[in-house]
Amino acid sequence: MTEITDLLSVGLAVIAAAFALAITWTSFRTLRETRSTTHRYAFGGFLFLTGGILIEELMLRFSSVHLHTVHGLESLLFVIGFGFLYLSIR
Repeated sequence: MTEITDLLSVGLAVIAAAFALAITWTSFRTLRETRSTTHRYAFGGFLFLTGGILIEELMLRFSSVHLHTVHGLESLLFVIGFGFLYLSIR
């Protein structure tokens, strides 16, 4: 049962990372086409959100850093990312 749970956990992490990277890449392509400030902020927001997802997943799986440190870093990246997204819709 533990193997199935571990496999599902890795599968969901890969799916979440793939979606986050796809959204970030789409935002980057749109920024290159338009060069607008709105898309620049949106790309920055998605970049920080994706970074938060990837940093958390990699640090929890492959390092011995304390859980509070990992979640603190993830929360910081999410706050910055959502701040950029807020600026993009303002």
